[in-house]
Amino acid sequence: MKLSVGLITFNEEKNIARTLDSILEIANEIIIVDSGSTDRTLEIAKKYNAAIFSERWKGYGKQKNSVIDKCNGEWILLIDADEEISRRLSKKILDI
Repeated sequence: MKLSVGLITFNEEKNIARTLDSILEIANEIIIVDSGSTDRTLEIAKKYNAAIFSERWKGYGKQKNSVIDKCNGEWILLIDADEEISRRLSKKILDI
């Protein structure tokens, strides 16, 4: 099973490393659609080999759909840039 993890971002440098650390074991690819971050968000995301796309803000739903369109996995997990996947959930996903 190939799992794509997708995020939308805007100035998330305080959160993004914690979020990406939490999905490293489960993600076959990380897709980020950023809407013009001016902090270190993209610099940090690059360290995780995330595929990064810059797009103007189109609204929450349209931005999330843009992430989905870019994912190549059989399964897609969309999370917010300030969320963290628990070890328990990560293990459950790997078991599946």
